[in-house]
Amino acid sequence: MKNTTALKEYEEKQGKIQKTLKQIEAGLEKHDRNASVTGGHNWAQVGDLVDILKTLEDIKDRLHGTGEYALDN
Repeated sequence: MKNTTALKEYEEKQGKIQKTLKQIEAGLEKHDRNASVTGGHNWAQVGDLVDILKTLEDIKDRLHGTGEYALDN
């Protein structure tokens, strides 16, 4: 990391985030398919999504400067 620039590192992280978002989308589809196959959706699966949503909303707030990341102007 010593010989890298901030821009290069930033771009690498951007690419990894894009890949991770695609994996998350595929994971959500798999979660839904598995729930459907195992006798229908249940409250445990809803709980999974509640936790995932909470994490994603925190990330969204950080990126947009909203929620707890909002600047008091």
